[in-house]
Amino acid sequence: MKMRSGGKGKRNSRSYTAVKQARTSYTPAIASCIRLILSVPFAVIAALVVIAPLVWSFPELPTLELHPMRTPSALSFLVLTLAILGILAHLLRMRLGIGSNVSYVDSANVALFAFVILCAISCLDSISLWDSAIEMVNTFSFAVAFIIASLAGANWALVFLLALLLGVYIEGLISLREYCLSYAAGLKDWRAFGTFQNPNLLGGYMGMCIPVAVALALHFKCASLKLICWLVATVCALSLVVSGSKGAFAALLVSAGAFAWLSIRQARLKSTIAFALTSAFALLLIVALIPTLRHRIVAAFSEQAHSWLFRLFVWGAAVNIALSHPINGTGIGTFHFVYPRFTEVGPTFMAHNAFLQIASECGVTAMLTFIAFIGLCLFSSAQLVKRCEDEYRWLRIGSFCACISFISHNLVDCTWYVPAARFAFALLLACCMTKCTQADVGATHASHKHAHSDNRFALPAGLRMPIKIGVGSSIAVVAILVPCAFVSLSHIVAVSHALTGRNSESILSAIESFERAIIWEPFNARHRVALANAYLALARYEDGGNLKRALSEALTAVRLQPMRGANYHTLAKVYIAIGNRPKAIEAYRSAIEVNPHDTLAMLELGRLLELMDDKRGAVKMYERIIHLMRSPYGQYRAIDAPTDVSVVAAAANLASLKLRCGAAGNELLKLKSDLKLAANLGEAYLGFFHPQMNEAVGAKVDEVKRWLALVYAYLAVVDGHLGETVEAERAKRRAIELNPSINLDELLGGG
Repeated sequence: MKMRSGGKGKRNSRSYTAVKQARTSYTPAIASCIRLILSVPFAVIAALVVIAPLVWSFPELPTLELHPMRTPSALSFLVLTLAILGILAHLLRMRLGIGSNVSYVDSANVALFAFVILCAISCLDSISLWDSAIEMVNTFSFAVAFIIASLAGANWALVFLLALLLGVYIEGLISLREYCLSYAAGLKDWRAFGTFQNPNLLGGYMGMCIPVAVALALHFKCASLKLICWLVATVCALSLVVSGSKGAFAALLVSAGAFAWLSIRQARLKSTIAFALTSAFALLLIVALIPTLRHRIVAAFSEQAHSWLFRLFVWGAAVNIALSHPINGTGIGTFHFVYPRFTEVGPTFMAHNAFLQIASECGVTAMLTFIAFIGLCLFSSAQLVKRCEDEYRWLRIGSFCACISFISHNLVDCTWYVPAARFAFALLLACCMTKCTQADVGATHASHKHAHSDNRFALPAGLRMPIKIGVGSSIAVVAILVPCAFVSLSHIVAVSHALTGRNSESILSAIESFERAIIWEPFNARHRVALANAYLALARYEDGGNLKRALSEALTAVRLQPMRGANYHTLAKVYIAIGNRPKAIEAYRSAIEVNPHDTLAMLELGRLLELMDDKRGAVKMYERIIHLMRSPYGQYRAIDAPTDVSVVAAAANLASLKLRCGAAGNELLKLKSDLKLAANLGEAYLGFFHPQMNEAVGAKVDEVKRWLALVYAYLAVVDGHLGETVEAERAKRRAIELNPSINLDELLGGG
């Protein structure tokens, strides 16, 4: 029995040895496949860096009807999906026993995790839950992108930076072509937009990429590669100049100072100073030759004072919001909802200061945590630059200065909320912490027993601790990533259905599309409002309970998003269609309560009060609109163009009421002042916009012309009562010029 058992044991031992040898013989091939699979996320990340400025170059604003794949959620979904695939590949590698399951968590990662957690907590009592959920996922994707880049090797860091230059080079050529075409058409002061919706955002992205291009030019030894990098840097600089962004130009100067400071240790002092002076002279020469930026710098503290004064008012509002909600904020992604209640100037979707906006949305602690995360990353980079003289030092310097430019620009603007810029910033933060070569690692991190020699990213040894990434922790991370990816996917699908509904020529098909969008996003109030408007339009042609459905959807939208004035506008329209004017008046008053500068709600409320024979209340509403135009709301704007023309209609309605009531004396003089204010604003609007821009602008221009003709007609009546016949005749001619079909005899007779 023992002999048999021994023989069987030997046979089992030989078979186990054979299986082990067979498995060992396949291990190199399997390991190569696993490494190839693990490199796929990095390759896709590099491809995304190239196309990001061309596709995801602006935040998702309510005024923009973005293609579903151009929404920030599309980029977030791709990044989160890559992270899930990477974790699954890591689990497979662990199962096959290839590689180590030990990783490192440093203080920067801890600060980043804390920031993400605080942003998630702000969603709990958000004033708009679904908007907070979408922005939370986008912020989480930033953290995931940073971690993915941190796991890549130094060679991949070089690939990321080259991909960044390729994308920004294409974007720069697009913006320069736009400027040249505009200049040839006679628009010499045109500011280039590129694929961005704002020239300041274009300038901020270009300013972030210039230090990277210069650093790579110094990194490469090949003359042709150096020439290509200098070409990209030149294109970026020209694109920044034609964008006319003062904030981006100032941020570039700050990053240039940081570049010179870090370069002193890498090159001779004389050559560094000569290079800095030459670059500064070339940049000043470009500014002097191209009128776009020259005119804006000259006018910065004169006729364009409204721009930076507007920012001061917006920053003050953001500070007040943060002080009112210091612990948890109002909910991430909700700034533009709560901002109108705290401001004195016109509407804006961004705080023009990313840090103040984070404080107002997520609380002061979240802002400080975010600053700590950035500070720890930059501190690590500065330490590595001082201690290491490896071949990747210029990559760290370029990435460091690019981050400095990004941070500086976000003190006066909002490129943090541009998906392409935020994605690039995540990669640059990781790239600026590239470790030194093996020899320098041994000298610098001698106290660290687990120091790697694979040129991965890391903070100094004292700020790092090893952790084991096991199956349980990997599954837990996947359990977090999958719901976040699903939120992004549902938003993409819902936006696709909503866009189909808005572009549909049939009301029934539009209703069907909006209902599908609500299935994917049941807590998104915008789809509810769109569906309510569709039911309201259908009620004009047929009955069948459409008004009740419209009312139900409008009330649901108000409950989901109580701080958005547009929801109350739709609710008021439904009540008017039902015939319940008191409820409509209540809805418009609610809109004015959440947004004290909602001039459209004031105008519509004034009209309703007129219909209900409350002339005194209507006059107060119209005068309130005109008063706003004389306040900071009308004086300081983000752009030098009138964007709120409700005052034109309000002045015409006010003149009609007062003239019918027999206004005289000082009241006529005040009415003339109000009419002239409205006329000047309407003329400025017609002078800035032109119908060739698009159909919506053309329709708005026609509407303004009709109201402006009435303003001039009533101005002629007032001038006639005041005995100013010359001015009265001039006003009559202008009224006929704007609207040849206007019935002046009826208006003048009524006056």
